[in-house]
Amino acid sequence: MTKRLIITGFLICTAFYAGAQFIVRSESRVETMPFTLNSDVKQPALFYRAEFEQKIFWRTMFNEKDQEKTVYHFHSVYKLDSIIGAVIYGIDIDMLGAAFKKQGPNRFRYWNKLRLGMALLAEANPEWDPIPAEKFYDYLNAMVYISFLHLPSKARGDQTTKARRGSYMLYAMMTPSQRQEFFLKFKPVGSTWVKFNYFKEFNEVWAGAGVEVEVNPNGYDNSVTHSSKDVYRGLTIMAGTWMNTSSQELSLRVGLKWNMCNH
Repeated sequence: MTKRLIITGFLICTAFYAGAQFIVRSESRVETMPFTLNSDVKQPALFYRAEFEQKIFWRTMFNEKDQEKTVYHFHSVYKLDSIIGAVIYGIDIDMLGAAFKKQGPNRFRYWNKLRLGMALLAEANPEWDPIPAEKFYDYLNAMVYISFLHLPSKARGDQTTKARRGSYMLYAMMTPSQRQEFFLKFKPVGSTWVKFNYFKEFNEVWAGAGVEVEVNPNGYDNSVTHSSKDVYRGLTIMAGTWMNTSSQELSLRVGLKWNMCNH
C-alpha cells in the first residue's frame, strides 16, 4: 500500500507541475527466443531469454521562451533474462535540438537526429546471493546510450511510413556491469527495418540479424521530421536469428513492440 501511495503521489505531483502541457510517450516491448539449437540438436531449448520492458517518457511541451522542448525524462520496469530491474530516473537529450534553417551550416539538423541518454538503474537477480542491507548500492547500475537517425529527403514532412525508404539508424549502449548493445538498422522499404545486432553481457556475446515491421501505415500521422514529434505510433513485429558466439547456440528471436504518445 505504501509503495502504491508513493507512486500515485509522484504521478500527481508531476502532472500538477506539467499542467496541460504534460507530454507522454509509452513503449512496451516483449521478446523471447522460442527455439534454440545448441551442439546437441536433439535437445533444443524452448522459450529462452524472455524479456519485457515497459518504458514511460515524459516532458513539458514548452520552455520559458515558449519554445517546444525535445528533452525527455523516462522511467521503466524490465526483465532481461533472469535480471529484474527498473530505471529509477533517465534523461533522453536531443543533441541537435537548436533551431535550424533549411539552408546554412545547421541544415544538417533537418534530416538527422542525434540523441544521448543516461539512466540510473536498480537491478536484482533471484539467482544471486542475497545482498546485505548495508551494501544496497550493489543493486544499482547505470546506463548510457547514443543514437543517430538519418531520414532521406523524401521523408521531410512525411506523415506516413511510405516515404521513409532509405532511413538508417545507429545505436550504442553500455553499462558499468559489462553489458553492451550495438545495432545498425535501415529501411529498404517504407514499413520494414532490416536490423543487425550485437549484444554482450559478461562473457556471453550474441550477434543477430532480423526485421522489424511497422504495422500501422499511418503511424507517423501529425509528425514533424525535425522535432521530437517524429515518433512512430502503433504495433511493430520483430523476428530474426541470433547466435551465441561463445556457446555456438543458434536461436530464433521474436517479439512485439507497441508505441503510444499524446503528441
